[in-house]
Amino acid sequence: MTLDSPSRRRLLQATLAASGSLALPALHAAPAPGPAPLLTRPIPSSGEQIPVMGLGSWITFNVGRDPQARKECQEVMRQFFAGGGRMIDSSPMYGSAQDVIGEAVQAIKPPALFSADKVWISGGARGVPQIETSRKLWRVPRFDLLQVHNLLSWEEHLKTLLAMKREGRLRQMTVPEPTSSPSCQPSSIGPPDRTIAGISTVDAAMIAEGVVLSHPVVSTTPSSG
Repeated sequence: MTLDSPSRRRLLQATLAASGSLALPALHAAPAPGPAPLLTRPIPSSGEQIPVMGLGSWITFNVGRDPQARKECQEVMRQFFAGGGRMIDSSPMYGSAQDVIGEAVQAIKPPALFSADKVWISGGARGVPQIETSRKLWRVPRFDLLQVHNLLSWEEHLKTLLAMKREGRLRQMTVPEPTSSPSCQPSSIGPPDRTIAGISTVDAAMIAEGVVLSHPVVSTTPSSG
């Protein structure tokens, strides 16, 4: 059999095909590693671990009734939960964001949503119906976290939040550091036993209830509670 004979060529082709098929299992034997788990931190009052990366809704989720924009927001949330995310934050001042989130939550049914919202209205009595309206827009049975937004009527609203927490209608609560910058949003992770900038005293009952204080950058006196 010569080098250029048809039989020679067929033999080489068969040998190459066989060696290639043997190599395939080796190529698939070591799949690419999956994504690393998200970094978490505990909520001080409960120890519950929450991913340090959350999803905000200021401006970006205020899309009105635009069906395409709502679909895009829903896909963002779907990918967020698929990647291990849990906490989504909104506020009554964010326009249609609460309803956009609620519509997506209803469609996706995430198993581990941590719902964080705010009360943002003057007068403690007006905070109660606002919170209920927000809850209905979110389509959740209760909020995991409520914050007093920008310290507006904060002393009155904290009484409401404490009562809700005692009654089991709220899991966590927090007071944000006062700021004039809308980009500086409050965090739910922070020591529950310190005063914060702009607040000279924190009621002992709030500490006993495990109030989560955000941004304790001007801590002066640890509480004894």
